[in-house]
Order: sequence, then C-alpha cells, then structure tokens
Amino acid sequence: MDAGVDACADDGRADRLVQRVCERLLEVSRKRPVVIGVDDVHFADDVSLQALLHLHRRIHGSRILVVLNMWERSRPTMSLFCAELNRRPVHTLRLAPMSRDAVVELAAGSLGRQTALRIAPVLMEQSRGNPLLVNALVEEWSVDQVGKDGPPEPGTEFGLAVLGSLHRWEPQLLDVCHALAVLGEHATESLLVQLAQAPPEYVTEVIDILDAAGLLADGQFRHSAVRLVVLGDLAPHTRSAMHRRAAELLHQRGVSATDIAEHCLAAGGISGPFQIRTLREAARQALATDRPARAQRYLELGLAACDDEQERLELTRACAEVAWRVHPSTAAYSSAAVLDRDLGALTSRDAVTVVQRSLWHGEFDTAARVLARLGESGVLPEPQVSAELRLTLHWYYGATVDRSCGPVDITALGEHWTPADDPWTAIADSLSTLWTGADSKEAVDSAEHVLRSFRLDEIGLEVLATALLALAYAGEGDEAARQCDRLIDEAVRRGGVTWQALLRAVRAEIALSQDDPGSATTQAVQALQLLRPGEWGVLIGYPLTCLLLADAARGRADAIAEPQRLIVPEAMFGTVIGLRYLHARGKYYLATGHLLTAITDLQACRQIMRDRGLGAPMLVPVDSDLAEARMALGAPEPPVLSDAERRVAVLAADGHSNREISRKLWITVSTVEQHLTRVYRKLEVSGRPQLQDRLARWSSVGAQPRGA
Repeated sequence: MDAGVDACADDGRADRLVQRVCERLLEVSRKRPVVIGVDDVHFADDVSLQALLHLHRRIHGSRILVVLNMWERSRPTMSLFCAELNRRPVHTLRLAPMSRDAVVELAAGSLGRQTALRIAPVLMEQSRGNPLLVNALVEEWSVDQVGKDGPPEPGTEFGLAVLGSLHRWEPQLLDVCHALAVLGEHATESLLVQLAQAPPEYVTEVIDILDAAGLLADGQFRHSAVRLVVLGDLAPHTRSAMHRRAAELLHQRGVSATDIAEHCLAAGGISGPFQIRTLREAARQALATDRPARAQRYLELGLAACDDEQERLELTRACAEVAWRVHPSTAAYSSAAVLDRDLGALTSRDAVTVVQRSLWHGEFDTAARVLARLGESGVLPEPQVSAELRLTLHWYYGATVDRSCGPVDITALGEHWTPADDPWTAIADSLSTLWTGADSKEAVDSAEHVLRSFRLDEIGLEVLATALLALAYAGEGDEAARQCDRLIDEAVRRGGVTWQALLRAVRAEIALSQDDPGSATTQAVQALQLLRPGEWGVLIGYPLTCLLLADAARGRADAIAEPQRLIVPEAMFGTVIGLRYLHARGKYYLATGHLLTAITDLQACRQIMRDRGLGAPMLVPVDSDLAEARMALGAPEPPVLSDAERRVAVLAADGHSNREISRKLWITVSTVEQHLTRVYRKLEVSGRPQLQDRLARWSSVGAQPRGA
C-alpha cells in the first residue's frame, strides 16, 4: 500500500486507493476473521495514519481486529491521531515487564525448566523483565553456556540484539545512546546534551526510555557488551571526534587525568597542548599504580602531538625510562643523536640514568660523552646520585679498574663526585669491596640499609644487585635470597620485565654461592626468557655466566649453555661482565674435558685482571681454576717471575744478547745478568736453549711464567 500511496499522493488518488483496500478487507472479513498488526505505528507517515483511521471508522460490526503497537512517549504529531482513534471504542493495553514466572516459562522452552528456574533471578536482574533482553540472554546461554554452573553473561549477540532495537527508534535517540557509550561512567544529562547536541528535554526523555527498557543502571549502560556494541556502531572518524570532544568536556569539569587520557587514546590524538600536561599526569598515576605499559602509551601520544622542544625532551626522557622498564632495547636514552642535541638540558639524575642505560647497551662512548659534559658543567650531582654512579661504574668495570671510556676516565669522575663526608660515600666504599675481595662487615650493613630503604624505581638496579651479591658473598646467602625473592615479587607485581630479568640472574648467582646449581640453572633460564637477546645488551653475559657455572658445577654439558651456540656482543668483553663470562666459559670447558680451550680462556681472563688491576677471587677465582686445568693436562704450574724478570726472559729466549736486552729495556748489562741468573734458577734451566724450550712448551698449553 505504501508504494501505491506514494504514487498517488500527488494527484489525489490516495483516498480512492485507501477506500478500495478497506473495501477489500471488509469483503475478506465476511468469510473469515482478519487480524491486522502494525508495529511501531509512531513511525508511520501521515498518509498511512489517515488510512488506519479510515479503516477504524469502517470496521464497526465486522470481524476485523486492528492491533497497533506504539511507544508510550509519542511524538506531538501523534496526539491528533490518538484523539481521532479514541472517538470510537478501543481497548488499550500497557505492557508491563515480564514477571518471574513468565521469564521462567520463556527460558524453559529453550533450556529446560530446571535450568530456567536456576537462572531466573539472574535473567530478571539483567533484563528487568524486558522480553527482548530475556530472549537474547536465553539464546546466548543456550548456545555458549549449556552445562556450565555460572550465570548467563550478556555477550556480543546480546549487544547486537539491543542495538537492533535501538535502530528502530528515531535517529536522534541513537545519537544520545552513542554519547552515553562514549562517556561511560562519566555520563550525566548535561554532558549528554553537549556531546549529542540534543535538547535537554529530549535527553531526559531518552534516559527514561532506556531506563524503562532495562538498559541502564545508575545512568549508564547496564551491560558492558551493550556499550561496546553501541560504540562499535559509530564510524571511526565519528567515534574519534566524540572521544576528543569528551576529553575536552571532562577536562573542563576537572575529571581525573587518567580518565581524560583514556579518551585521548580512544581518539588517537589530543585537542590542544593543555592535554599534554594531562597525559603526563596520567602517566605518573599509571606508574604509581604499576601500569608501565599504559604510562608509555600516554607519553607516546603526548610526544606525537608536542611541538615545544623542551617539553619534547622531557617527554622523551620520561617515555624512554618507562620503556626501559618493560623493553630495554626501545629506550631512547641510547640514541647518541638525541643526546648530542639535548645533553645540556639534562639534570644530574637524568645524566646518570643516561649513563646507566648506555652502559647496559655497551654504548661506552655515549656514557663518556655524558659524563664529560656533566663534569664540564661544574655542578656536582646529589650524594645519592654520585654514589649510584660510582657503584654502576663498578658493576661494569670493577672497583680498582684503570679504565677510560673514550676520552674520559669514568671511574675517576665517579669517585671525584662522591663527597667524602656523606653517608652515601661510606655506602659506596663498603659495597665496592665486593669487587676487591676484601672482607667487610660494613658491606653487609650497607647492603641491608639499601635493601630496606628503597623500592625498585627509587634507586639504580645495579646498586640493588651489588647489595644483594655483597650479602651473598659475605656468608649471608639466605638473607640475600630472601631479599632478592622479595624484589622479584615486587617486579612481577609492578610489571617491570627488565627488573625481573636482572634480578633473576642475581638470584641465580646467589644460588651458586649456596652450592645449588639446579636452582641457579632454573633462575638463569627464566631470566633469559624474559628479554630478547638484543634487549640484554652487554648484560646478557651475566645469566649466561650463571648457566655455565651451574653446568660446570654439575659436570655436565647443557645444550642451553653450550658456548658455541651463544652469540654475545663484542662490547661485553670490555666489561667485568665479559671477564666473568670468559672465566665461566673456561670453567665450563674444564668441567667438560676441553682442557686446552679451558686454559686459553682462563689465561686470557687472568691477563685481563692483571692489566686492569682487578682482584676479586670470590667472583673470579681464575688462579685456582687455571692451576686445576694445567694439572689435569699434566702441565706444571709455571713459577712466579717478577715483571722485570719476565721481560728479560722473553727477550733472551728470542735470541737477544745481554747488551741488546739492556738497550731495549733501558737497564744496565749487569742488571740483565742478575735477572737472567734468577730466571734460570726459578725455571730450573741452564742456559738460553733450555729457556727457549721451556717457554715454548708452556706457551703450547696457554701458560706463561706469572708476574709477581
């Protein structure tokens, strides 16, 4: 009929068409009853409404029943239709929500009466007796949850059913629903008016309609599935614009930075520079509640929209620090280009953090450049920062190392910045004994102070690791293990993957100090699984060292720790980490019977320790291991020669005369003769030929007479 009315409306034939249809219906009703149902009559056009009224006037006494379905809050244009309709007898039914018994009966048809009785309270609570919602819940339950003990939960299909019903209403109602979904828990009628751009009275009416339909609870969508489906109904650009506008409106009302930042993320951008401050505050709150990944997203969004150079630097630093906690390889601190441009704006704390991250990744030139700039500034770092720097440098280079990083002696700088009369200086001094092998009760006290006083984000990770190992090697292995486990738990709870990785490597070394190679292997493997190889930087040698030592202690070759399978960065061998790895690899080869290879690694390790002045017999007991390797090979331990005697012996074995040796070494011929006399006695040889033969034989097994 609609098509016919549309075709005839302009030339006056609509009335004749309606009349013919009514006559036809009356004719049919004389033979059998006729029921005419019109759903959502409130959406009918005026011509259709006139047709219904015409039929209503003609059906008195006929066997025709007309059932009209309309919402109770009708549009103003329906008032005339209703008044005309009521001039003749009508019967009005107002549909109330379904009763519990009715819900049970409906659900029983699909789920069985026993299940329907069990879940009826949940169906009533979630649907408020709305038949549409009850049907949708029953359908989802019958498909996905038959046999399950839990209550039916609204899902996507439920949300789609609700969305379908909303689309049957007028478009502006859906606009209000979209705004309601975007605002979520912050939805108020005043905010809905602004976001949906709808009249206040209309928003109030829509809220009443949705509430009566059982879709709302406390002014927002009762079910998250419905909210998500309504959000998904928005076109991407429209949804983004609405979230952007919602962020502005909520900012004006002083809503929390986190809630505003979530709208910015959903929008994929921000409305203005003022929201960069909001994102930074939201990131701070996210870190305080141990959500580093969320904090990183907030900061990255702010960085993408920031034009101010100083603010970009601050955002870059903050973003890199958060990123390092989760994925060290993404940290922008290691970018030399950024540092060259922005180094002058770094605080001493930021500069030390840059040094820590640069050393982690083996970027020693970057660390040197930062320290040089910091030294040129003439501003001494705070005592705690200075102590952290010093202990960090020791972690990578040892406490007595004579090591320059590029043009800067980094250890000298670290010690120069540490005030002599500050408690932090005493802590740095005592903890440094870990690397010198000195027995220090003060180291235990300092370690306990550090571990009791700081959380993971309040002090450098290298400092905490040093404190834990100081306890372990001072005979406090149980306490070290307890403290390390506590820090690992904190790292897990706070989402710090980098923290977890290094702490598990430390835990592996603590287990080794307690003669528990099985636990050491477990912890080291877990550490390696937490970060990708590139994220470990030079520190990848640390868990690998623990794995090799654990396998050596058990006298077995583990496929995980086989050195030939492992690729480590070359920069690692310029650090104590590389030195310890070299020693562990030699010990592993010794335990697995590769004696010549073991001697080569152990000899190289001892030479590096001698060149750098590093003595740490507890951490790197290379002398005893080298002696064991030579004994296993049947080669005696070479005697101890002074450095002067060793230099003279090498030149004499190479065929140089005493006079030539004196000229090369700038000593007298008499001194050469005295040195050679002592060398012959110590090496038990009678002349140059035997000296040459003895040195060649030791060289073939990786040994040389040791310097005193």
